[in-house]
Amino acid sequence: MVLKKLIAVLLITMMILAMCSCRTPQVTPHVNEASGRYKDIDKALADNVSKYHIPAMAVMEVSSDNILFSGCYGECTAPDQDFIIGSLSKSFTALAIMQLSEKGLVDPDSSITEYMDCSRYFKKGTDYNRITVRNLLNQTSGIDTYATLGNLVSTDSYGKHIYSNANYSLLGVIVQNVTGMSYADYMQSNVFSPLGLKDTYASLSEDAKENMVKGYRNFFGLQISGAPDYPNDLEKVTWTSVPGGYIISSPADMGRYLQMYLRGGENMISRDSIKRMFFENVPGEAEGEYYGMGWFYTVENGKTKICHTGLVENYVAYMYIYPDDDRAVIVLAAMNDYLVNNMYLNNVIAPLTGEDLPDRSGMYMVLHGVIDLVCILLITAALYPVVTMKKWKTKKKNVVLEIFRHLVFPAGLVTGMNCIAPLFVIWLFAKDIWFVTVLTSALLLLAGLYKLGFVICAKQE
Repeated sequence: MVLKKLIAVLLITMMILAMCSCRTPQVTPHVNEASGRYKDIDKALADNVSKYHIPAMAVMEVSSDNILFSGCYGECTAPDQDFIIGSLSKSFTALAIMQLSEKGLVDPDSSITEYMDCSRYFKKGTDYNRITVRNLLNQTSGIDTYATLGNLVSTDSYGKHIYSNANYSLLGVIVQNVTGMSYADYMQSNVFSPLGLKDTYASLSEDAKENMVKGYRNFFGLQISGAPDYPNDLEKVTWTSVPGGYIISSPADMGRYLQMYLRGGENMISRDSIKRMFFENVPGEAEGEYYGMGWFYTVENGKTKICHTGLVENYVAYMYIYPDDDRAVIVLAAMNDYLVNNMYLNNVIAPLTGEDLPDRSGMYMVLHGVIDLVCILLITAALYPVVTMKKWKTKKKNVVLEIFRHLVFPAGLVTGMNCIAPLFVIWLFAKDIWFVTVLTSALLLLAGLYKLGFVICAKQE
């Protein structure tokens, strides 16, 4: 009877969460100035933001000389409001390295040992002498995706593109060591200010905090606002860092930043260095995709596309450069719905990018409902031995079943999740899944220990 009541409560909770997840976020009214075909694009984007339950989003399309379109949706009301741009930060870091290369301060083909004390960041015995600055830029250092500073190893994948934040954390260290400035100060003096980026920061300053659009994480289908886990001190970071993923910028500033590339570098960097960043690349992990220096390169419909995506705990970002058409696009969203909406953001912005993608907004409730149901089933399975413990004590014990339930299953659950991504990464990007995984495993293990103690005491009586 107790178990039936528990299941009923959990099912009702799931239904409430599913209904709440479909509520349209409250927004501040605003009007985008759009003309011609952009009027239709603006309306389509506004509709998609509502249908896909995105709390805030901003987009901008630019040519080398003009702003073609600027749109703000949901809780973002102006193009000078800030977002964390995630791994779009890597292009800024690569730009800084290329600036230092042009000044003769960094040689991309030199070993990184010339620019840092590698023993601080790599495990003892690692052959880091073979890693060059170019390896870090192209992400061919052999460092694994989830490697953390202080425990880095150059694996057998050396020479092959393996995406890893650690590569760009180390490039940030090189910028600091070569210039004698903090990464944030160098970027402000040599990139942000010269480009006129008034709302771009390489630290979570008070000005940045005041100007930031509130970011949201998805928790069991609900959008929950919260502060990011911002890694301010580069010397204390482990997996994430500002050079690799936490620069803060606005759609207006990012539009200006992308114009610099369309204009051939202006006074920031030479046209030749930009070509090297784009086209001195290596095969990526997806077919037809190549990774340069902080940029992906691919060809779509016979035209060059230079791009990158970004993701942190509560922000998602996309940027595209179409050099053949003299245009670039920036998309900033103040949410992270790792298991559902993140995979559909391309569908949301399809009216702007011109891709022919279907409306998948109906999958929001379906997928979150399935995810919530699985979570409820896992928690129910974990609570069942607890609420039925009294009855269990009087029943004949099935040793095989108990070992599976209290040891094999929880160990397999944690191991399986850890194979998808380390638990610390799941904690950053999908706290609800982390919570269910840890709670389920802990309850089953503790109940198993209690049962084991009960059986031992019973035999001694």
